[in-house]
Amino acid sequence: MIQRIQSIFLALAGICILLLFAFKIALFDNTVSGGYLFVSFFIYGTKSLLPDTKEVIPFLYALPLVLFAAASALLSFAAIFRYKSRPHQLKMIGSALLFTVLLVAGILLLYVPYIEKSLHIQANYLNSIGIFLPLVALVFLLGARWGIRRDEKLVRSADRLR
Repeated sequence: MIQRIQSIFLALAGICILLLFAFKIALFDNTVSGGYLFVSFFIYGTKSLLPDTKEVIPFLYALPLVLFAAASALLSFAAIFRYKSRPHQLKMIGSALLFTVLLVAGILLLYVPYIEKSLHIQANYLNSIGIFLPLVALVFLLGARWGIRRDEKLVRSADRLR
């Protein structure tokens, strides 16, 4: 049944993760201190807004983030169609949660500090919606897990009455 609330939560979580490929995670600029360096951090690497600067993180080094995001989105969308097997659906959501947590941890604990150390600039998250998308996806995945557990509890209580 695709019309269940957990299916909506799973679709929204997958959409949030896919939107991460379109929006920047952080912006590194040193215009406050008088410099002219603008670097945007996306999930697939960094892009400089100035033409002559090199990338701090090329695509190959950002590949783990891309793989974690792709796995999380794929598992979120695939779990929608596993509605007949709720335990298997719960395992898929647990795996998607794990990949999303690894994605958030990788961004906040590895990549952003590395870029800050390389450029000697603090990250600016105010104009970046991408930093919040994995966190919103985590909330949606937890909501889907709650809905599936509620359905499982309802089915078990109906089995007791027979």
